[in-house]
Amino acid sequence: IIIASTSAVYRMACMTSVQRRNIVVLGKTGSGKSTVANRILGKEVFKAKRSLDSVTKEPRQEEAELIVGDVQYKFNLIDTVGLFAPSDSRTNEEIVREAKTFFRSHNIKELNIILFVFKDGRFTDEEKRAFDDIIRHFKTNEFWEISALVVTCCENVDEQGRRTMIEELKENTHTKGLCEAMTKGIFPVGFPTLQRQRNDFQAAYAESVEKDTETLRELIRKSDRQLLCDEILTDSVWEYLQRKCNIL
Repeated sequence: IIIASTSAVYRMACMTSVQRRNIVVLGKTGSGKSTVANRILGKEVFKAKRSLDSVTKEPRQEEAELIVGDVQYKFNLIDTVGLFAPSDSRTNEEIVREAKTFFRSHNIKELNIILFVFKDGRFTDEEKRAFDDIIRHFKTNEFWEISALVVTCCENVDEQGRRTMIEELKENTHTKGLCEAMTKGIFPVGFPTLQRQRNDFQAAYAESVEKDTETLRELIRKSDRQLLCDEILTDSVWEYLQRKCNIL
C-alpha cells in the first residue's frame, strides 16, 4: 500500500488538468539522441555515450511526470535506433520501418512532437541521407508541422554564438531547406558530463544544462496539438500488405 503525504494529496487535488505528450527522438548514431531524451525526462533511463556505434539497439519508450503550476504533464518519450551505426547491419530503411512498427505495436496513436537531433559541426552527406531516409516514411506536410531540430554539443557556444549558428544553418545550401521545414524551430543545446568538467566550471555548466533542459521541456509542453500516427506514417506497398495480412 502506498500512502501519499498530505501535501502530495493536496497538490494532486488542486490539479486542473492532466496533459499527455508523445515525443519521438530521431537522428544519426552519436548525435546525442539518448542524452537529449534523458534530460527531458529528468532521469538516466536510456543508455548514452559518445560513440560511433549505436547504444540504442531497438526503439524504446519511457515516461515521466512533470508538474508546472496546476497542470500535470505526462511525457511519453520514444528513443529510436541511431542511423548509420558502423556495427549495425541493418539499413536505415529497416531501422525506420522498425520504429513505425513500434508505434503501432505499442498502440501509440498520436504524436505531439518529433525531435530531429544532430551534432554541432559540419552537416555531412550522412546527415542529409539520414534525414532523407526518415522523411521518406512520413507524409511530409503533416510531419513538418510537429518537427523541431535539436543541435547538440553546444555547451561552449554562448547565446550570440547560438543565434549566429541558427542563422548560418538557415542560409547554408545543404541545410536551408531542412531548417525552413522545421515548423517548431531550431534549438542548440549542450549537455556535457559535469563530472568531467573542471571543478570551477561545473556550477556554470550545470546552470546552462538546466536552462537548455527547460527550453526543450517548454517546447514540449506547448506542443498541445496531436497528429494521428496514421496521418503522418506512410506505408510502402509491401508494408501495407503486411499490415493488412496481420489484421486479417
